[in-house]
Amino acid sequence: MQYQLVDINLSILVIYSLCFMINRDASRAYALLAFFVCCLISYTDFYNFIDAVQYHSLFAIIYIFVTYKVKSVYPKLACCLLGCFQILMAWDGWVNAQNETYIWIYYENIIYILHSLVFGAFISRDIIRIKSSLECVIAAMRKLFRNTCNMSRVWYYCTYYPLKKNY
Repeated sequence: MQYQLVDINLSILVIYSLCFMINRDASRAYALLAFFVCCLISYTDFYNFIDAVQYHSLFAIIYIFVTYKVKSVYPKLACCLLGCFQILMAWDGWVNAQNETYIWIYYENIIYILHSLVFGAFISRDIIRIKSSLECVIAAMRKLFRNTCNMSRVWYYCTYYPLKKNY
């Protein structure tokens, strides 16, 4: 189970890094830094000195801070959802300390989905920008090929179909 969590966290970290490398925006840097700090807290001995309520409250504070720092609306909403989920986890850890609830069992899956929402919110504007850039490149290639194809047709017709002589 621990190896699966490491793989999930590593894939999330790689995707955050790619999002940051695509567009070096400050809000993406805050999201990458927040996830990196959360991973550091999870994989160090600091995790052993706090209980579940403090652990998830700390994560909630980190993601609410990121929500405050993010400028765009959709990434702000996605980070807010992540922070609210951590608050829910802290409350659930306090109320149901002895019981494993649905959100405790599927915690990794829910976190992965919420981080996917954050990725999607960050790259939605990039996808539009990449799509418009690709449309410009495709239009230029079409124009180039159209001119090239027309020239080859002219060459083909002039070479293989000489003018007919009227007898």
